[in-house]
Amino acid sequence: MSLRDTVAQACGNVQDCAGKDLRPAFTAGAAYWFKEFAAAEATYMRPTDVTANGSGNKYQFSSELDAHVLTVGGKAGFPIGRMRFYGQGGMNYHRATFTTTQTIEDYTVIVDGVEQTIKGGTQTFGRRTGGWGWQFGGGGEIWVAPRLALYGEVGYARLKGDNLDFAEGTLDERVIFLFAGARIRFSR
Repeated sequence: MSLRDTVAQACGNVQDCAGKDLRPAFTAGAAYWFKEFAAAEATYMRPTDVTANGSGNKYQFSSELDAHVLTVGGKAGFPIGRMRFYGQGGMNYHRATFTTTQTIEDYTVIVDGVEQTIKGGTQTFGRRTGGWGWQFGGGGEIWVAPRLALYGEVGYARLKGDNLDFAEGTLDERVIFLFAGARIRFSR
């Protein structure tokens, strides 16, 4: 899973800053194929935290985005033997916490010929967001046993939401995801 803007926004204009926006993710869900070519699906996606670390003259910081995404949507597909190819689309609801911890080092200044130390410190601040966005994608599955399939899918989602704490700050992120895994059939 790749989140497009989080690292760039965390780093801002700090030259010595880097992060990881391509992160592994976990997903689980359920789909109900009410026709062989149409289904409804709900999933939960949980990427590992997106992080960024930076530093400058007398300061350093680390930021992280912790997101949880619930999706609901539909699938349209066509079977070919043991395989099925499909497209999908729908909505997602995210809840996320973006946290930054910044440390400012002590430093000295000279005022009227007298050296004075200004104490630094560490502060942590963050924002919680939640809201609805859209998504689309496609994939395929192959049934290797009557109740077991292997699948792969790719998609694009927009995570968009407002601050949940009635403060400033929103989330407007684009996500590209690529998932592979196994599916289990519970009926028929």
